[in-house]
Amino acid sequence: MAGVNIKELIKEELHLVQDVVELESMEAEKRTDFLTKAHELYENKVLQQILGHAIDQQKQLTIGGAETEKQLWAGRANIAGVVMIQDELARLNVLWEADREPEEFEKHSII
Repeated sequence: MAGVNIKELIKEELHLVQDVVELESMEAEKRTDFLTKAHELYENKVLQQILGHAIDQQKQLTIGGAETEKQLWAGRANIAGVVMIQDELARLNVLWEADREPEEFEKHSII
């Protein structure tokens, strides 16, 4: 790929990614549904094992097989991408939990 401007190539590819989630502008029901699905993904043990395995596998490939600095950086970027997904699911889970905080109730009103 001699002569290819990698920054321009990445910019061009990123234009294809348009589904940005803006929780603040979502209707309450859609927001709740979205956060509930994100919570289910966060709690999904199989998904967590898959992500963990992807990180471990990339670590092994990077440490054991990288022959150039570019390969090291690419491996590091792959790992960072998977960790970013884990971090985003954790952040969304915190929002899900915050939406489920039990409301204070008057204990004498139960009687």
